[in-house]
Amino acid sequence: MPTTRAMEAQFQTLLEKLTEMNANMGEMKSELTASMNANMGGMKSELTASMNANMGELNNKLTANKEELKSDLKGIGDKLTTMDKKFEEMEGRIESVENKFEDMESKLEAKIFEKVEDVSISFRSDLEKLKQKVMTGQGDEFKFQAPYSKPSIKLSTYDGKSSWQVYKTQFSIVADANQWDSQTKACQLAASLRADAADILQTLPETQRLDFDALVNALELRFGEKCVKDYSRLQLKSRQQKVSKRFKNWRRTSRGFLTWRFLTVRLKKQTGSRPLNAGPAVEKGICREAAGHAKALKLIAPPGRRCRKN
Repeated sequence: MPTTRAMEAQFQTLLEKLTEMNANMGEMKSELTASMNANMGGMKSELTASMNANMGELNNKLTANKEELKSDLKGIGDKLTTMDKKFEEMEGRIESVENKFEDMESKLEAKIFEKVEDVSISFRSDLEKLKQKVMTGQGDEFKFQAPYSKPSIKLSTYDGKSSWQVYKTQFSIVADANQWDSQTKACQLAASLRADAADILQTLPETQRLDFDALVNALELRFGEKCVKDYSRLQLKSRQQKVSKRFKNWRRTSRGFLTWRFLTVRLKKQTGSRPLNAGPAVEKGICREAAGHAKALKLIAPPGRRCRKN
């Protein structure tokens, strides 16, 4: 039993505390509600004031932009009006120019028509006169003549022995008279070459054998005056060299023969025998004498027959 009373007392105390807590919670709730209502009202008023201020500023900006836009549109409208006026002026000028061209065209057509009429009348008159002359047979210009054909001039041949300049002049005269073109001149010139001159064709490539300028240049280099002089000089020099070589050979042979002949005769006179059988002293003396005669005559001893040394 004592335990139950204590528990009831505690329970009673707990109930009182809960009741007190409920009362405190109600007060706190009312205070919180009032505070929240007060804060919401303040925030609402501040938000409304801020929105009103922003709306007013926005309205002011829109109004300013609207005025500025109106002024810009007005400027564009003025420019468009000015451009329309200029276009109208240009159209007026174009119409004026077109009118002038039409006037000039009509005047030109009238003048051309007059000229055509004059030419037509003159042509008819000349045609009538021409018909009358043809019918009556008057005038030498209406006498028919037989067609005339130029005779073809024959071309001589060239073998390289005569003057190239003279033949070139003759060829040019014949080519002009026959009215040959470049290829025909090349063919005719190639066909007229003979002997040494025809060998020039072998020195030219096949592509240049029908080239008149290339063929003429080749003949000029071979048979021209300068080339002929150089060729004659070369031939004369070659002949001189051959003659000089022959003369030297003859002189060397003659010197040897005369020197050996002199030595043989002297030995035969003094010893009565051939040079190979003579004594050394006699051969030496005769050699000295022969050497003196050879020096005086500008001769030399023959090869293989020199005097013996001491």
